[in-house]
Amino acid sequence: DCCNHSAVIDQSTIEPIILSSHETKDSVEIKTGVFFCEVLSGCACSDDPSQAKILENSYCELTISLDKNTKEASYSSAFSSA
Repeated sequence: DCCNHSAVIDQSTIEPIILSSHETKDSVEIKTGVFFCEVLSGCACSDDPSQAKILENSYCELTISLDKNTKEASYSSAFSSA
């Protein structure tokens, strides 16, 4: 849900931030914002290699739920924007 173009993310551009968290007896829920760049494949027809890889800024909000009893984590998309 977070990728709007190629579904290929430049991993060196990933910047997560914690927006909020909520803890109960059995779980912890963390809302995160993630800034990243999607890789858009271009054309190098003009012999300009800089045009072959274009990065598109993107942002996504994820909710991470941690179950304290089972030690399992689940993720869901809260919001995304390019």
